[in-house]
Amino acid sequence: MIAGRVTPDLEVLVPIRLLGGSGAEREMDVGLDTGFTGYLVLPSEVLTAVDAQRVGSRMTRLGDDSRVPMDACLVTVLWHDEPRKVLALQSEGRSMIGLSLLYGCTVALEVVDGGYVSIQSPLHADNRGA
Repeated sequence: MIAGRVTPDLEVLVPIRLLGGSGAEREMDVGLDTGFTGYLVLPSEVLTAVDAQRVGSRMTRLGDDSRVPMDACLVTVLWHDEPRKVLALQSEGRSMIGLSLLYGCTVALEVVDGGYVSIQSPLHADNRGA
């Protein structure tokens, strides 16, 4: 199980650990965004720190319905104690976890300041890797 929290601004934060190819690791809190259907959005400094492999760019639809190109990288995230290679989009805005990484999981939120967030591992194998 992964445990997170709800902030006073009602942002849902979840801790993740990224594993780099050269042994570098980065632990950080990311916002949970149910409107984002991808895996992760991370800033360039984080992608550089974990030696993420750039794999091109993707056209991405933003919340205001505009479409923009975003650099795409492969990263390894420790997800329910298992390393998992997923696609991360580069953005200098906030870091986010999306529904593709949550696919198959059960998410429970206590939506109050300081509320508890839990993400239970999938009951079945998830073959939706990057």
